[in-house]
Amino acid sequence: PPKDNIIKMQEKARTQRHEEIQIKQMAHLVRDTEIHDEERFLECLAKEPITLVSDGGLKKTGGFGWVIACDEEVLAKGQGPVRGSADQLTSFRSEICGMSSAILLLGNIAKETGIKPEISIWTDNTSLVRRIRNLHTNNPVRAHVESDHDLYAIIVKAIPNMKVDEIQHVKGHS
Repeated sequence: PPKDNIIKMQEKARTQRHEEIQIKQMAHLVRDTEIHDEERFLECLAKEPITLVSDGGLKKTGGFGWVIACDEEVLAKGQGPVRGSADQLTSFRSEICGMSSAILLLGNIAKETGIKPEISIWTDNTSLVRRIRNLHTNNPVRAHVESDHDLYAIIVKAIPNMKVDEIQHVKGHS
């Protein structure tokens, strides 16, 4: 009936507005992204395994950085400040911000192109490794109540568009 169609159209419009707001709020995550050769980048995403390495840090303010490579060739890199209120700014938020930035970029490209990149993920934060490994539990409540749920939600949404071969910890500090 027509009333059901109107309700579905309203829900779709609400969802679309919500996604547009989220995109605007998260635009800072990919603002300082550099893709060296777009053609080569897409070729690697489509045909070869890629490696994502991210890091974050916090002194007085937070910052993050990441690289995406194919073999030993750096294809893309990104960096940026960590946003949040003073009580939100933690070392972990810096780490997850870096990972979210790179995964947001890869997820958007995968969605737009239909490419499902094969990816290995490396970070020096064991808590972040654990949280990403536990994505398969698909607990939507947990995703919204854990710390930094705004950034974690980006990872939750984008990861299904990728074939994640491994998520590993790398020693980052001595």
